[in-house]
Amino acid sequence: MNASKLIYHFVFVLLVAVIIQGNGFVLAYEEVTVNDGATLSGMVTLSGPAPPPFRFQVTMGAYPEHCQPIADNEGNVILPRARVSSAHEIADVVVFIQDLDRGKAPTTEFPKLTVNRCQFDQLVMAGMDGDYLRVLMNDSVLHPLRGWEMLNKGRIPLFDFPNLETGEEKTTKLTTRNSGVVKVECDQHRFMQTWILVPLNPYFATTNETGRFTITDIPAGTYTVSAWHPSLGYLEQNLTFKSGQQQDFNFQYQTSASDTP
Repeated sequence: MNASKLIYHFVFVLLVAVIIQGNGFVLAYEEVTVNDGATLSGMVTLSGPAPPPFRFQVTMGAYPEHCQPIADNEGNVILPRARVSSAHEIADVVVFIQDLDRGKAPTTEFPKLTVNRCQFDQLVMAGMDGDYLRVLMNDSVLHPLRGWEMLNKGRIPLFDFPNLETGEEKTTKLTTRNSGVVKVECDQHRFMQTWILVPLNPYFATTNETGRFTITDIPAGTYTVSAWHPSLGYLEQNLTFKSGQQQDFNFQYQTSASDTP
């Protein structure tokens, strides 16, 4: 799939075919022992220009003096649409395997989002359906936080933390109704945004700053392997895994100069 037509529009991956069966019930994941599972490793890169970042005047939000240290010399807070290295490697892409309703045990470490000085510590993250998202407030000013399930048209409220105090941590269950995409925002600062993908199984990984990912303990079989990024969109490829196999596969997004707004 060519992402060039999608790059400057947030693309919401509707995982209805995976999440909701014809009878409307969620397909439960079953934990089993995976012997001699396969490993998938790879890289996600960009062919074409990186999308320019969002720019917000720090004075647009509350407590501008407090938030000023994260602004540039012109008073702009820069929010990347995509973090792309000089070698065209893309960070923050969630790679996940669909069609897997039984396999390795989910991680016991729940995803954690931290607020520091008018910023979230992550732009994109992932957490399995049913996990508890941990939200930690490390800032000394008020940040009313909201989580939304994002749809192709509109959004559904998921959680609301209106008055977290400094050092306070709250948890909320990551379960979506119609999609697997969550956006977290601050009501007082437009430049505070984080995106969360919510897969139905533990077979996912988020690319690091060199665009690399690894997914382990994959049962033998043929599955749809997908890559998702909130600005660049969605890619997928069917891959067959054999027991004990070390498989490499790379995703590449494509953009062009005509995509620049």
